[in-house]
Amino acid sequence: MLNVPDCPDTRFIGPVPLSQQIERVRLLPLIARAGGTLTLLSAPAGFGKSTVMAQTCAQLSQAGIATAWLNTHAADNDLPRWLASLDRITSHLGIARPGCDAITCLTMPTASYALFIDELETIQEPSVLALLQELALHLPHRAYLIATTRLTPALGLARLRASGRLTEIGAGELRFDIEESQALLDGQLGAASLSRADVEHLHGKTEGWAAALWLASIALKRSESRLEFIARFSGSTSTVAQYLSEVVLAEQSPTVRRVLLRMSVPRHFNPVLCEALNPGVDGREMIEQLQAQGLAVPVETKHGLWRFHSLFAEFLRDQLDRESPGENARLHLAASRWFDSQGQAVQAIDHAVLGQQYEQAILLLEHHTESLLEQGRMRLLRRWFTAIPEHLVAARPRLHVMSLWALALTEGAHLAWQELERLDWRNSPDPHVRNHGAALYPTLLGMRDHCEEAVTVGMRTLNNLEARHTFASTTLLNAIAHQTLIIGDTRDAQRMVDAARRLHGGESHFNRMYSETTEGLIDLLHGRLRHASARFRLAVDVTRTSHHRHVHGNAWAGVLHTATVYEANDLAQTRHLINVYLPLAREVGIPDHLILIYLLKCRLAFTENDLETALHALTELEYLGHRRSLPRAVAAAQLERAKILLIQGEGEAARDELSRADDPVIWARECRQRLLAHDSHYLRLARLRWDIHFGDPVAALKQLAVDLEEANASGRRHRALVLQLLQVLALQRCDNLLAAHKTLEEALTFAAREGYVRTVLDEGAALGQVVLEFKQLYEARSSRTPLLLDYLRSLLIGFGPALPPEQARPASAAPLPEPLTRKEIEVLVLLTDGCSNLDLAGRMHVSLSTVRTHLRNINAKLSTGSRNQALAVARKMGLVS
Repeated sequence: MLNVPDCPDTRFIGPVPLSQQIERVRLLPLIARAGGTLTLLSAPAGFGKSTVMAQTCAQLSQAGIATAWLNTHAADNDLPRWLASLDRITSHLGIARPGCDAITCLTMPTASYALFIDELETIQEPSVLALLQELALHLPHRAYLIATTRLTPALGLARLRASGRLTEIGAGELRFDIEESQALLDGQLGAASLSRADVEHLHGKTEGWAAALWLASIALKRSESRLEFIARFSGSTSTVAQYLSEVVLAEQSPTVRRVLLRMSVPRHFNPVLCEALNPGVDGREMIEQLQAQGLAVPVETKHGLWRFHSLFAEFLRDQLDRESPGENARLHLAASRWFDSQGQAVQAIDHAVLGQQYEQAILLLEHHTESLLEQGRMRLLRRWFTAIPEHLVAARPRLHVMSLWALALTEGAHLAWQELERLDWRNSPDPHVRNHGAALYPTLLGMRDHCEEAVTVGMRTLNNLEARHTFASTTLLNAIAHQTLIIGDTRDAQRMVDAARRLHGGESHFNRMYSETTEGLIDLLHGRLRHASARFRLAVDVTRTSHHRHVHGNAWAGVLHTATVYEANDLAQTRHLINVYLPLAREVGIPDHLILIYLLKCRLAFTENDLETALHALTELEYLGHRRSLPRAVAAAQLERAKILLIQGEGEAARDELSRADDPVIWARECRQRLLAHDSHYLRLARLRWDIHFGDPVAALKQLAVDLEEANASGRRHRALVLQLLQVLALQRCDNLLAAHKTLEEALTFAAREGYVRTVLDEGAALGQVVLEFKQLYEARSSRTPLLLDYLRSLLIGFGPALPPEQARPASAAPLPEPLTRKEIEVLVLLTDGCSNLDLAGRMHVSLSTVRTHLRNINAKLSTGSRNQALAVARKMGLVS
């Protein structure tokens, strides 16, 4: 969790180093020089990792560098929660940019900041770690990413080392040297400090382990004979902490000892919570007493809160379990009741679940689940419901039926459907159960790809739902709107979305996201890409207005947002978003979203010449389709594989793959419905593309005319665009270049207006050649449209080396011995904007070394000696404008 209060001014301020801490003068300069790398402080508990990081935070802050601090928690393994935290961080650091996701903002070359992550070992979720690795690989050279961990994180450390992106500080470096040990003991013992020989003895026994030295200093304060204590002090580092903790605990009065054990249960505490867990104790006086002994330390970023040293707290909890096995549960219950009385429902439920006080947890969940559903906190709810024994939830039908929303929206409709079938919601005497069950049933039908049945049942259900069950009614309205759109009734879909908006009034963050996503889909299917992009971006961001800033459930909007980012040819951001949303989409398993995200992963990899990753994505989609009984996911993978083979010139293999995808049931359904994943990815269109490249283009033209008329009549402008592009290729193969150029101009005028880029580029080099020829003719016209002219130039840059190099230059230019690659052309285009090497590295998400390699290769291929000469030659050749 974020280790910050909810105050805007101190939200991400790191802890202030305490005066009694020893300044780590050996380590701070090393970290200060580590800009542009991940600095990893890795050691067991008690080695002072967080202290070093806090001192670094203070030092960099004093130097004028913006800082942010995260103290991770197990709940941060939830990817949407983690992304929400990163979004808040970019805002706090002042580097957030409109239209950019957090990772993109953090990797901007102009960014100068320091991000500190404490207790990284709590993060185990691969998708979260993948985002951190992405950040570390593209960290700007003036930015710092510093993390502490007890375990080796799965961050691809070998790759980070090889690229010079990792600075490692381990236990050996973190151990106190003799001077630091002397300073620590002198500070703790004051005038009665130890002799140099005694310090050396303790230093040797603790091996410079900071926590052991600190505990030894506290024990020495109480020891009647320091010489005797030092003489008998022994043991390896694995037993020192236990020994010293026992000594410290044994010296306390029974009251203080009892308080120490009990207050180890909550992570942080204040005087009021202290009194709640220790009746009869003056909380303020007790905390002052513990602070005076150095046992309780303030949580600097949360005013009025205190904590124990983590090593000491672990020992106290273990001791509590040994001495009073049932006490832990009772204390969690007391803490839960106290947090509930303070209006902090999440902490209250957390303590009840941790203490296995399930009755208390269920009472709280019955009261708060619906509001948490409205906030979109599905994964948090699912985690709690998973921890509570199934029979206890099943015994409370009202809670059980609400838990199925969280199940459906985190682990998919199949499991939720099975649970709903076991719950006799139709005959329940509780109207709450009947209404939620009635709303869930058609919603799950739609999620399981039974669109027509979902609309029929859903419309019937709407008339019988009671208005007071707002979440159930609004979610059902949004679900019916989505399914109504799929079966082809756009006006009814819009009417349902408007009704849902009126009902939730923007108060339900989940349903606001759902409404915006559905309306964005309406725009997308009608070719209004710019409107759709804005809708999806709003849907992704909408839950950030909530206090908790979670984006759970937003794979719904996130996958569609990713599709529009890819369409705009922003490949770097697309890669980030796929890392974010693919794991979520795979879990929830909504068919269209599942197909889309895997196709995007495949196309991105293929564009970057990573054929292995592209084919692996299709294989994984195919297997998921078989496992989840989603035949159109299987067919979608086969169609995409056929397109790759076609672009590679493998006509027979492509035809065989198309035959595998020929499932009449799937494509009959596609003809009568508007399935987003198949808007321009269906069998008949794939066969027309094959006929144009390898078969009879004349026959293909006839069918294209029919399909184009149908697409325009139904308002499917994106499908019409793809069909027009295929018409262009067919006309070109029939040597009707005049008609090909006329059709192309009409298609690209629309594409330029709406911002379609990848739809054109993904048709491959054959279309690129026609675009090049058209551009040369268009530039010679006396009347030209600036928008279309700029768009044509950007397309040719996008096609890059897919076009024959000699065709991309004036006829008088001599062909290059070795053509420029796509990346090298991208470098030249960025150089026209005056980019420095550092800017190039940031905008291309590569290292400075890679930039220098690209520049050397460009100069070698163009026979130039500088970037200015290279630009001049490239302009003459028509490679850049």
